[in-house]
Amino acid sequence: MKYYFIACCLFASLLGAGCTAETEFSDTRAAGQLSVILQPAGLQGTAATTDDKRMNDVKAFRFDDGQLQETYGPLVPGDDGRCYLNLADNRGTLYFLANASQVTALEVLVPGATTLDDFLALSASTSDMTEHGLLMSGREELGSQSASELTVAMTRSVARIDLESTDQGVEVLQVSIDGLADEGYLNQQATATHPQDAATTRFDKQYNTPLSNARETIFYICEQQGTDIQAEVLVRFRNALHKLKATLPTTIRRNTVYTIHVYGRGGDVMMNISNGDWEQGDTSGSETQIKARVNVEASALPANVKVNSTCDSVFIPYTENNFNLILDAEPGATVTVDGRITGVSVQATASRNLEPVARLAVSNVHRLPGTIREYIYADVYKEQIHKGRIVLAFLPSPIQLEGSIILDEDGICDFGRYIEGELGRLTLPAGKIATVETDNGQTPWIKLAEDAGSYRILGGWKPNDPEADGRMQEARLVITDSDGSNREAYPIRRRNWGLPVVNIDGTWWCKYNLRGNVKSFSDQISITDDLAAGTGVLERLTTCSDDELLILMGGQYQGGNPDELPLSHNGTAFYHEGMKGSAQNWGQIPATQMAPDGYQLPTYDDYAFFVWGTNCNIGGVGTRTHQNSQGQTITVNIVEREARFLDQSYGTIAFYDFEYEGNHWTLYGLGHQWNTTAGNIAQMSIIMAITGNTSSSWYMEGYAQASRPGQNWFKFIAQNSTKTRMIRCIKSPVEYIYN
Repeated sequence: MKYYFIACCLFASLLGAGCTAETEFSDTRAAGQLSVILQPAGLQGTAATTDDKRMNDVKAFRFDDGQLQETYGPLVPGDDGRCYLNLADNRGTLYFLANASQVTALEVLVPGATTLDDFLALSASTSDMTEHGLLMSGREELGSQSASELTVAMTRSVARIDLESTDQGVEVLQVSIDGLADEGYLNQQATATHPQDAATTRFDKQYNTPLSNARETIFYICEQQGTDIQAEVLVRFRNALHKLKATLPTTIRRNTVYTIHVYGRGGDVMMNISNGDWEQGDTSGSETQIKARVNVEASALPANVKVNSTCDSVFIPYTENNFNLILDAEPGATVTVDGRITGVSVQATASRNLEPVARLAVSNVHRLPGTIREYIYADVYKEQIHKGRIVLAFLPSPIQLEGSIILDEDGICDFGRYIEGELGRLTLPAGKIATVETDNGQTPWIKLAEDAGSYRILGGWKPNDPEADGRMQEARLVITDSDGSNREAYPIRRRNWGLPVVNIDGTWWCKYNLRGNVKSFSDQISITDDLAAGTGVLERLTTCSDDELLILMGGQYQGGNPDELPLSHNGTAFYHEGMKGSAQNWGQIPATQMAPDGYQLPTYDDYAFFVWGTNCNIGGVGTRTHQNSQGQTITVNIVEREARFLDQSYGTIAFYDFEYEGNHWTLYGLGHQWNTTAGNIAQMSIIMAITGNTSSSWYMEGYAQASRPGQNWFKFIAQNSTKTRMIRCIKSPVEYIYN
């Protein structure tokens, strides 16, 4: 075991036995002085903070024959990591307390009068034991012979509570812990306990910025036993709030880290609590002095189940297992099992003999990628006194799966919606390979892209997929050994949705305006309902009935409101129902907010492709050709139609069909309403919703051929946020396109 030493340099100038002297640090050792190294216990790993290890001041006490003989300090830590004491006598026991300056009970200790029992019974509140560093205690026996150096292990008198939330999308908003004893003993007792008259308290914390993908220490707690400590955590996961509850162990031991783990699995979140030594909060937490052991010879252990050298910790791999553990302990001891893990069963059966004390039947299902290391404890008691602990450490899968892919307890990730892009990252141990498979030879909707020793898991998109109607789409992530053995298969599912699109110079434009709720695929004109797949949208718009035309025209929207403002008529005039006097600025709305998943609002450049400037007259009814600002040839065909909606004459409307390299894209819309007054609709003036500009938008200022022949102006001009807009989406860029 590797240790990192923190020591104090102490110099005590004693006036005589039974006296306390204020001391100053001396960096040189005087003849006859005792050299002492004070070492915080459990210094292994990196989880401890500087505050956890700091010693601000130290007091020492020598007891002999059950009575206090000498006191030393307060002693100031030095820089060389070594402490020096002048001992009047080399007999008895030295007790050390660090960071105990707030404990007023120490001020009344009297050499020659204070007994060891009185000293060991000293207690303090949690704040007194943590306000100026964590209170630590240690002791070392002195011999009758002269000793030149001692190493003293200093044990923290409090436990630490950590909160961990590292799964993507899991946000902790609030944590509260109730039933805490607020007073503990300074020195370690024969058994972990607390003063019976200690007051109880409660810990509460609300996060202004949610705790996500992080671990932090939230507070310290006195050692205690028999308290009912309830932890409650409020979590936001997948846009839903969850209130999780768990109970801390009935015995809280000093110098121990208790970690509240919050994690997401599938569509749910879970919480458990583990404990370990101070610097390794994720270690097993078995006792230093073992009075319970695994009888390896008598146990029936699979080859991949390992037991440590002290036979107090058992490490169970992630693969499916079923075996028995035989425990040895003192005659007359009993064993209890503490802890619960999904898919794990540990059942204790008492032995009829004095030894072994119990048989543990252990079984676990195959543990999934993304699980964490978890523990179950077998605690051994004799006459209600805790004697030892056997730790069963259930190891996580070595397959690392990060990102938004979260497997449920059945090993399935079901997003329940349309999703694409980089879904996660897969890292495999040596000797493993990964592939993707589907049923019936279909092209999988996910693929693996190798990247720096890992795989990026990409969700793809298929243009104009006739099966993109909301049906469940599945692909299996398959992991095997290189020879194909030890197969693991994890289904990944989404809802397959899509909109009819056409490719114009590399941009996939939706063919129809949005209608209904902008996030709802089922409200839109689907790929299977695209009757213009062969003939083109322009022909369908000019030949369909007025009732169908109103459906095809799409809706009008105000910024920030995802619901269409349906066209209505009050008996006198047309208006868009639900229009407000103010709305959110379109230019400040994220591109994907007002569009279905996988689609987004166009930008200035997307519309600019069709014209040569920001104020272009593209002409009147008929067909003509022009060049855009990049010199590319665009053909536009303008067709007018008289429309009758809701049994009322709507007037002349126009359709603008742009053709580039044989592909057609048709611009059309219901015009726009400029304020909340019924009738204030410009039915031939279409404002197109765009993103990325704070005040201006593209605008088709249309005129009927009968009133202003040859004039339809494609402009980019300032528009206020109150005016309604037509939404024509484009496909968001996607890395993986499949056929």
